[in-house]
Amino acid sequence: MNRLRAVFLLVLIPCLGMGVLTLAGYAQNSWIEGTSGSLNALIRFAEQEMKEVDPIARSRAAEALGVLARPEVAPYLAAALRDTDCRVRASAARSLGMMGGVLAESLMTSLTDWDPNVRGMAATALGDVGYCPAETGLVIRLSDGMPRVRQAAALALGKLRRTAAVPPLIALLKDWDARVRASAVHALGEIGDSRAGKPLLPLVEDGDAKVRAECLLALAKLRRPGVSKILERRLGDWDAGVRHAAAQAFGILGDPSGVGSLTLALSDANARVRAAAVDAWAQIGDPSGIQNILRLENDWDPGVRESVAQALSSFESAQEAQKALLRLCVDSYASVRTSAIRSIEVSGCVTGKENLCNALNDWDGDVRAAAACALGTCRYSKAAGDLITRLQWDPNFRVRKNAARSLGELGTPDAIAALRKAIADWNQEVGMEAAAALRSLSSETKHD
Repeated sequence: MNRLRAVFLLVLIPCLGMGVLTLAGYAQNSWIEGTSGSLNALIRFAEQEMKEVDPIARSRAAEALGVLARPEVAPYLAAALRDTDCRVRASAARSLGMMGGVLAESLMTSLTDWDPNVRGMAATALGDVGYCPAETGLVIRLSDGMPRVRQAAALALGKLRRTAAVPPLIALLKDWDARVRASAVHALGEIGDSRAGKPLLPLVEDGDAKVRAECLLALAKLRRPGVSKILERRLGDWDAGVRHAAAQAFGILGDPSGVGSLTLALSDANARVRAAAVDAWAQIGDPSGIQNILRLENDWDPGVRESVAQALSSFESAQEAQKALLRLCVDSYASVRTSAIRSIEVSGCVTGKENLCNALNDWDGDVRAAAACALGTCRYSKAAGDLITRLQWDPNFRVRKNAARSLGELGTPDAIAALRKAIADWNQEVGMEAAAALRSLSSETKHD
């Protein structure tokens, strides 16, 4: 029974945070008050669970409190860090990592906990909250006897971006555990100190693919001289993950001289590599590559087509790109259609406004939401009627929210009645957007 209550608590709190659960019978603006009361009740329920004999119940309660990420739960999590069960302490450390800098100092003690999971969770949390005073403690954990702790400490130091941690991280590049080496390489790339460039070069030939991949990305971030030749060579690596990283690294460099190598990556047998090559070409922004990118418009993999749709926003001036985006707006995959609509919006909606109106009737909610947002950005006044319909009847709150925002941007007086009604929408975000749109319309009317 205790475990059932713990699972109930862990599921209920995230659902309420996402707006899945709401209180019935509320009037305008009572949603906030009702939710606040519900959260207080859940906090009290979690407090009771923290006193349970079953450590699993206490552990789940600590995790659920972290999802809330409210200052009121901090004392309970601080107490959980001192729990007799290591699972509870680890859950408390993880939860504190979701709460910004609250009780970050308390996590320092957990770095010396006898349980490696607790030490690892504490190191991760300190990196997540960006607690710079933890640098010394994290450097000490780089010598921890457990690989998972060394890995967590290295990643945390990378998030802190403290240059004083570069020498110990360079020493960690010789660790016997590949995961630790990969984490050290990643951290050095995040810190971006040029001292790491030379020590990283041997790891390009590391026996572990993850280490090689992280090394390519780190060298690109460091702008190491000669890295383009290294990346070109690694585009022929036997491991697809390394080839994917090499293509990504070309995009990080932004060097036009790398487009010749990316041409080969566009024909790679692995779809993720092809998608990364398309993304990199868009980051470089070389217009000569548009024809090569358009060749993948009909790629069998939807992830590649999605990357093509996103990349074409970088070549909005090309007529071929506009035509390709219109074709991708009716792709069989919703994610591709969504990306194409967003690219049309970014490119200034030179063409395709009618296609955006058609997308308001798409079966997929994300596509409709993207279209509703784009129509406002494009200032397509002919879509006002369709947007009003979506605001009133669409089952997806994101569509209603974007429709309200776009109606405010269009400045359509006919939308006032629908917007007033939308203020009382069950979803708070929709109501706020509707109120903002009404204010915008009122100011425009007074100005006129």
